[in-house]
Amino acid sequence: MSQYDQLNRLLDSTSGERKVVKWPKQDRENTLVLSRAVSTFGFPNLVVAEFQLGTDHKADFVLLGRYSGGFSIHFVEIEPPSVPLYTKQGVPHARLAGAIKQIEDWKSFETTRRAAVIDELEKAFKKRELIWGRSRVVIENTGKRFHDPAVWLQFHYHIIIGRRQALTPDETQWKAAAFTHNDIYIMTFYRLPEYA
Repeated sequence: MSQYDQLNRLLDSTSGERKVVKWPKQDRENTLVLSRAVSTFGFPNLVVAEFQLGTDHKADFVLLGRYSGGFSIHFVEIEPPSVPLYTKQGVPHARLAGAIKQIEDWKSFETTRRAAVIDELEKAFKKRELIWGRSRVVIENTGKRFHDPAVWLQFHYHIIIGRRQALTPDETQWKAAAFTHNDIYIMTFYRLPEYA
């Protein structure tokens, strides 16, 4: 069975997010699907699952893109594919509202404890990276290390939730506007099979 068929079958048959979160961790090729769907940077990417931000927060995935002079760091929260995104009044539904709050907490933690986040990310990418494996040195394309003060860091936040075919035109517009309003990329699960 192709990745595309496997992923669509999974999305059609599950109501929770745990099985969907497990899928990218099962195989390097599955991880690459997630990476391509989320990232706006070139390859190679580094991906780590279940990244702990302090004691109270955990991102389902963190992706790291390297370029000359910097890194793009993408935190990803995965919610169920079967939940609605918005109420009829245009208010984020409970699961989406919870995910937005979670990301706001991540942003605050990253802003106030950036050095600690960078330390923990570097350790995680060295020990349990999903595409390339262990013992990778985290450097950008000109050879500067992750901790180098001259390196530019861009933080991005993503929520993957719901199915595109379930969205009304208004909901599609609200989802698209979320980035402008709060710097969070909200995408549906439609994007993952596109890259499978």
